Amino acid sequence: MCQERKVVSKTKNGSIILCGQCDIYHFTFGQFYLDFSESELKSFKTFLKSIDATYWEEFYSNCNIKRKIPIPTQQTNLYIMLNKFELEELKLLTSFNANKTSEITLLSLKDIDYDFIVN
Repeated sequence: MCQERKVVSKTKNGSIILCGQCDIYHFTFGQFYLDFSESELKSFKTFLKSIDATYWEEFYSNCNIKRKIPIPTQQTNLYIMLNKFELEELKLLTSFNANKTSEITLLSLKDIDYDFIVN
């Protein structure tokens, strides 16, 4: 189990934690959990930047699905589907500088999903 963990990036729906012992980035977003080496994370960041959200939203415009932007996986019949807001959040989550592991993206009040009831 990783003992030397540092949160390097965090958003409303995800986080990236670097393990200092094994140099693995533990990536969570929504219900997904992935482990990346530094080179794998860089490749993933590059891939995210190349996605044209408008193209995919137009491509699936006649489909009655909520999420229209596919991210392929190594399993040929499995895709991670996102909407444009989730894609932007994912890009934000992965936009940290790898040389500055103490950088954390702070949550705003709008990012906290909580029903506040005033008595």
